[in-house]
Amino acid sequence: MAATRSLLRKPAVARSLLIVAVLVGAFATTSAITGWIYLRNGPIVADLGRVNGGEGSHSLLMEAAGVSVDVAVPLVEWWGEAEIRAQSVSPGEIFYGEDALDDARGYLIGSSYAAARPTGDGTWKIFPVPGQGAPAAPETRQWTASGTGRVVRIPVSGSDGAMVLVRLDGDSPVIADLSVQFTASHARTYVLLFSLLAGACFAAALFFVIRDPKRPRRKST
Repeated sequence: MAATRSLLRKPAVARSLLIVAVLVGAFATTSAITGWIYLRNGPIVADLGRVNGGEGSHSLLMEAAGVSVDVAVPLVEWWGEAEIRAQSVSPGEIFYGEDALDDARGYLIGSSYAAARPTGDGTWKIFPVPGQGAPAAPETRQWTASGTGRVVRIPVSGSDGAMVLVRLDGDSPVIADLSVQFTASHARTYVLLFSLLAGACFAAALFFVIRDPKRPRRKST
């Protein structure tokens, strides 16, 4: 204990600890404010636009690496979860699947489908791939992630594979609205923890200011 007190009396050590406390406190305060903003604003949605495969295309192939899932949230996995949402605009339900690009192309080979790439302005450039009818039922193979329905939600994986949309009624075209939704499910916990950390750091900083060895002392009379 005496050694610790002696160490804290050294100006260089005290000032270094003061700087660390202020920096960590500032980071914790910023993080707490960020989490509070997420809680206040609710889910953040980034619209990816409507994709339309065109007549004769029974399915759509999109490279995941070409789809922006940036929802203006730093450290998405840390604050909560992000998911891709595909809502069918064409009649009936759709299948949404994710897989390696080569495997996805192998599944679609021989069928009539369209490859889609985002242009960056909310629209998609379509490249028809001629073939014979619809692909095999998507449920007959294993996918990295998949879902069916009028609205399908798949967690963002961050992979550079491919996304496939298929109309389950075997008709064409496939039309869907795509978006990415982020939910800050961990924000409430982190706001509390960072608020406590910020308070502790600034209290420590105040302590080091008061205990500054070079701080003028009031002379007693």
